[in-house]
Amino acid sequence: MIFKLATLALSVAAFPQSEPQVGQWVPAGPNDVRSPCPIFNTMANHGFLPRDGGVMTRQQIVTAFKEQMSIDETLTNQLLDATYLLGLGNAHDQTLTLASLNTHNAIEHDASLFRNDAFFGDNHTRNLTLLNQLISYSSDGQTISIDDLARYRKDRFADSKARDPNFTFGPKQEFLAFGEAALLAETISPANPKQIPIAVLKAFAGDERLPVAEGWVKRTDTVNDLNVGAFAAELKIKAGVFNS
Repeated sequence: MIFKLATLALSVAAFPQSEPQVGQWVPAGPNDVRSPCPIFNTMANHGFLPRDGGVMTRQQIVTAFKEQMSIDETLTNQLLDATYLLGLGNAHDQTLTLASLNTHNAIEHDASLFRNDAFFGDNHTRNLTLLNQLISYSSDGQTISIDDLARYRKDRFADSKARDPNFTFGPKQEFLAFGEAALLAETISPANPKQIPIAVLKAFAGDERLPVAEGWVKRTDTVNDLNVGAFAAELKIKAGVFNS
C-alpha cells in the first residue's frame, strides 16, 4: 500500500496537471478576479485574456474582442480610451485589470442587468436571480426580444431606484446602460440581435462562456459603433427616457 502511494505521488510530481489550453472554458477560481462586464469575464474564462483577471494590455483586449467576438477594433479602442479617461487601469502603460473595472460609477453603474448595485456589497459577481428575472420577461419562452429587454431595462431601473438609498443614474449611467445592452445583443445574437436565444443568453451571461455548444457562431461582419448605437437608440425609445 505504501509502495502504491509513493508511486502515485511520484507520478503526480513527474506529470503535473497541465495548464488549460487557450480557448478552453474554465470558470473563475477563488483567487481569480472578475468584472461587471460579461464580455471581459468570458474572454478571461477562455484564456484569451489573463485567467486571473490581472494586468492585460490594450492590444490583448483589442485582439481578443475582435478575433473571438467580432467586435470592431475602433469600437474597442474607443471603449478603452473612455476607460482610461475615467481613471481606470494604467493609461501610461495602456493596461488594466478586471478589478479596476469594478470602481463604482465609472464604467460600473447601478441598475445593471445582471449585477447588484454597489450599495448591496458585490457589484461585479453575476446575479443569476436577475438573469432569471430577465428570462421571465420572454414573450415566447425561447428568446428575449428587444421589447422584452426594454421592459426589463425599465423595471430594473425602477427596482434599484426604490431599494438603493445611494442610487445614482444620471445621463452617463443611462448612456452606459443602453450601450452595454446593445453591445451584448449585437455580439451574442448575430443572426437577429432583436431576438436573443435564451439558451445563448444563459451560457454567456450565466456561465460567462462562449455559447458554441448552443449553436452560437461569431458574426461575419463586425460589431461597431453604428449597429450598437442604432440598437441602443431603439431600446431607449422602447424603454422610455429615464434617469434619477
